[in-house]
Amino acid sequence: TYAAAIETYGPGTLIQDNIIYNIRGSGYAILVSNLGAGTTIQHNIITATALAPGPNFSSTVEGLNSQAVTYAIAVNGPASNAIVSANSVANFDYGIAFLSAARGLITDNVVENTLVPYFAPSEVLLHPR
Repeated sequence: TYAAAIETYGPGTLIQDNIIYNIRGSGYAILVSNLGAGTTIQHNIITATALAPGPNFSSTVEGLNSQAVTYAIAVNGPASNAIVSANSVANFDYGIAFLSAARGLITDNVVENTLVPYFAPSEVLLHPR
């Protein structure tokens, strides 16, 4: 199981101008679950108080699975032409991740204090700020 502050399913979604603070346990601030062709994620501020000591100390404190992992932005496949642009991310295990054959563009994002700032297959165009 997981928690998601914003989760979408389907093509053409715009996720814009949100502030998301402190995701706990295994979870996602923004998750494109499936079929996210043409999804745009832009101008969001996503942060946690601090990056928890690994593996995710906050989950242990809350009595959740000690292997919990946090993602600021995750795009699951099959998604094509997804755009993740101009977001600010801090203090997550994964900053921006394209998973399960998702494809698209990652550009002009600020990702700080994350264990894995960007995770993307070779088919994703990555242009960090």
